[in-house]
Amino acid sequence: MASGLSAWLADRFGDLRDLVSGGAYSEERARLAREAAARRALAALSPDAARQQAIETATDIYMMGLSVLPSQRSRVLTVRYTSVNAAMAAKAANATADIYILDQLETRGRATTRASDWLNQRANELRTRVIESEKRLEDFRRSSGIVEIGGASVYARQRAELDSQLIAARTKRSEAEARYDQVQRLLRSGGDIDTAAAVLDSPLIQRLREQEAQVVRKIAELKTQLRDEHPKMVLAQNELADLQDKIRGEVEKIVSSLRNEREIAGVRETNLNREIASLQAKLDEQHGAEVTLRALDSEVRANKQLYETILSRFKEADVQEQGIQEADARVISHAVEPSAPFYPKTKFMLIAAFILSTLMGVGLAVLLEFLDNGFRSLNQLEGLTGLPTLGLVPTLRGAQKNKKAYQVAAEQPNSAFGEAVRTLRTALLLSNVEHPPRTILVTSAVPGEGKTSTALAIAALAAKSGQRCIIVDCDFRHPSVHGNLGYPNRKGLGDYLAGNAQLADVIELEPRYGLRFITTGTNVPNPPDMLGSPRMKELIHRLSESYDLVILDTPPLLVISDSLVLVRNVDKTVFVVRWEKTKRQSALLGLKQVVEAGADLAGLILTQVDVRKHAQYDYSDSGYYHYHHYYNQ
Repeated sequence: MASGLSAWLADRFGDLRDLVSGGAYSEERARLAREAAARRALAALSPDAARQQAIETATDIYMMGLSVLPSQRSRVLTVRYTSVNAAMAAKAANATADIYILDQLETRGRATTRASDWLNQRANELRTRVIESEKRLEDFRRSSGIVEIGGASVYARQRAELDSQLIAARTKRSEAEARYDQVQRLLRSGGDIDTAAAVLDSPLIQRLREQEAQVVRKIAELKTQLRDEHPKMVLAQNELADLQDKIRGEVEKIVSSLRNEREIAGVRETNLNREIASLQAKLDEQHGAEVTLRALDSEVRANKQLYETILSRFKEADVQEQGIQEADARVISHAVEPSAPFYPKTKFMLIAAFILSTLMGVGLAVLLEFLDNGFRSLNQLEGLTGLPTLGLVPTLRGAQKNKKAYQVAAEQPNSAFGEAVRTLRTALLLSNVEHPPRTILVTSAVPGEGKTSTALAIAALAAKSGQRCIIVDCDFRHPSVHGNLGYPNRKGLGDYLAGNAQLADVIELEPRYGLRFITTGTNVPNPPDMLGSPRMKELIHRLSESYDLVILDTPPLLVISDSLVLVRNVDKTVFVVRWEKTKRQSALLGLKQVVEAGADLAGLILTQVDVRKHAQYDYSDSGYYHYHHYYNQ
């Protein structure tokens, strides 16, 4: 009984010491237990086996406390030994350093001798290999006939020279063709051939032109004194004609010369191409031989490099073997017996644990807030958007889940859901006290935010209260009003706007609550044009004159833009945001589009709210939870 109590107390105090020491107490207890187990095992062995086992156990215990830490900025090693005995720790650290230096001297001497012998043998083998590889290279070079001049073969140098000549020949041919084509274009177009570059560069034509200019001036002077039939005038005109004939003849010679020059340049280019092709065939024939030659040459270079490296290392090893062996390490500072334990630092660990836990808690809170990208309260919604809120719509719970939202609003008006919808309806009527809105558009940013359910609930509650109310499904792409009410989608808004049905033919009645509704009917190819047409505007006006409340259920804004063409034709617009799910960026972008489209925004509605969780985020709105709790009692 006493021994059991002592063991229990030892365990409890051991846990306390572990908490303060950071686990060092448990480690020491485990070490002592291992030593006791080793002593019991030694008692059952033979003397030789016991001696060997004792050495191994002592070595294991010694190695468990030893640690060697290299420096990151210098070639210094720190030998550290951890033990509960201060004197043992200092002696073990110093002995480790001394043993290391002695072992290094012995090992280095033996290693140097072995390395020298191996390097000498390897150098002789590599010398023979280098000689053989060079002989194979020269034999193959002579047998293949590949002669290199300046690091390149004769054929390669000839090919390079022919390529240079071909480039020059192509340039010359291009220039000759350009000059010839210029003259031909001038001749075909009847232009002044004298403007051609080849004609302008001719010295003879230049002299003839100078003589022609002199004769022309002479004729001009004679015309002022003599008649055209005068012999001097006739002689001067004949001289001018003769000069012009000579100029034309020289031009024809230049044209013929340009043609001949172009043909000669083309022939030279063709000949060079033929010579290059012939030389390339010879190069292709030598390609296989060059590959083998390069392989043999690479082998020679690799063998030479390896031989030089091994020879250099052999000389270094020989010098080290003949010199005085010295250790590469020395003891900078011997270990001294510590005056106090270095671990654990209880105060530091407690402070660090407190700071770390605080930082982790703050970081976790910031991370959770950052990941929360939805709206969780009316105050948050109103503060981030800067727009008024009309109220919130709680999610259906319990038996209400088996019913539609409009059924709960109409059949259970005193429930929490019904009161929430009544609050929304009252807020809409009070959005303009002097002229209560008769036409209301309900929209949202993205699908799945409870837009249709909210619109139907308001409409059903208004109809149940005695108002003449009608809801119009304007979502041609994803109509849902008829599905919620349980009616087929026959003739509807699309048929009326297309002129295929009268207004009385598309209005249907839900007899249980007296709610009128218009489905989408036949799908139309261009919903935005239909909804923005004058016929749609006229329909809204006619319905507002016949009914106390007209609700338009429109598609989400960020998916399609059909709602934007209707916001100017209604009295008020209601924007629906789903609690916790709708991203803030999506809601703000949708609101921006609504405002820029010129809508008269009545306010925002927060839908599908979990009132219990909602009360945890905003105390000012927690009355909804208590209200819900009151009506569920």
